[in-house]
Amino acid sequence: MKQVPLANPGPFTAPHGTGIPFVSPGRERQIPLLSFDLQRFLLASPGLAPADRENLSRFCEILREILHREFLSWIGALLDLYSPLDPDSEVVSIRDASLRSADHADEMFLKAFETVMMRANFRELQAAEVMEAVRAPNERGLNYEPNFELFEHLRVFARGRTKVKRSFRNFKTGFRLKTVELHAFRRLVVAVKFRPSPKLDSIVRDDVVYVRLFKDVPFVDMEMHLPEQGTRIRMRVIDKAQIASPLIVGLPTIASQLFTVIPFSPIAIGGLLFAPLSAGVKSFFGFRQAKEKHLHRMIRSLYYLTLANNVGVLHWLGNAAEEEDFKEVLLVYWFLNQNRDDPQKCSLAAIDLEIEAFLQNLTKLPIDFDAEEALSKLERLGLAQRLADGSYCPLTVPDALRTLDEQWDDYFNYSERAPQEPETEDS
Repeated sequence: MKQVPLANPGPFTAPHGTGIPFVSPGRERQIPLLSFDLQRFLLASPGLAPADRENLSRFCEILREILHREFLSWIGALLDLYSPLDPDSEVVSIRDASLRSADHADEMFLKAFETVMMRANFRELQAAEVMEAVRAPNERGLNYEPNFELFEHLRVFARGRTKVKRSFRNFKTGFRLKTVELHAFRRLVVAVKFRPSPKLDSIVRDDVVYVRLFKDVPFVDMEMHLPEQGTRIRMRVIDKAQIASPLIVGLPTIASQLFTVIPFSPIAIGGLLFAPLSAGVKSFFGFRQAKEKHLHRMIRSLYYLTLANNVGVLHWLGNAAEEEDFKEVLLVYWFLNQNRDDPQKCSLAAIDLEIEAFLQNLTKLPIDFDAEEALSKLERLGLAQRLADGSYCPLTVPDALRTLDEQWDDYFNYSERAPQEPETEDS
């Protein structure tokens, strides 16, 4: 499997009932608020005059449209890169016009794809994290062994944390229904490209990239959301012992009775072998039953917890990235505008801290807000200027409105020059 740059996971916390580290960066980058809700909340601030509220509302409207225009171009370029790698494509290629699957088409797409994932505030999981998640035993006691040799690329991205409930019954619970809480990722995106191999099923292609989006994925159920070719159920030592031990323990008794009491009676031999063999068979089919129940739940979970596939994932990510971008830019401009008379509160560090405190109070969640990119975007849009002391000075709302309006007008700026009059001999 090709090595790719991986993000630093940060501190770990342990999931319920296991000693396996639950991979988490401590604080999430995602702002778990609907952008329209955030906009309404800010515009409802009691200190705003009606005229200011109206101008800020118009500012939000045109800012949203400009960012949407930028992301449309961005996602359009990403979809174009994905077109030769899309397993669901239903279009006819045009010679010398359509993109073809060149040698490095997958790397080019995945590089652009990673950029969108970061803008949507996802975090890439390290290969070791994915391995640990696959190996972590689930509530049915089944162990999976990762086998990633079939993958040319396997990229897993996660965003948000939650807890999900799972109910089960087995021998340990006395066959009573038990419910446990499991640490889970709110959103999980998997991008996979297979190596050419005779082990692949006929429906699996090695010339495309498969992209999947899931919700509420427990850490210990990671294997359920990866291609089945890369994971296989491994029988634990205790399972093997439960199957073999009845026969092994009964062998000395069987041997002594065979050669002393009734050495040549087929009926007696069958009677002596029946008990240990039936116990072993029962244990084996118990393991098979647990495996089948887990596979049944996997099918059910994937049916209800899959959000999108392939091109659908790219459109979803484009919307998610646009949402995050708008919220970040709006928050930074809002607090710069609120603190314009106090330059000490308009530095990068001060804005970071103030917005994190604001979001903590609003959402009751620890959020790692990074104002640097939003400030860069405000500078690029001409809505703020970085001063010599490192602080930022925003345009007033009326000036910001005029600036954004001019930029919107310039997006499709087209002016046809008037034809010149032909020169005459007298001229």
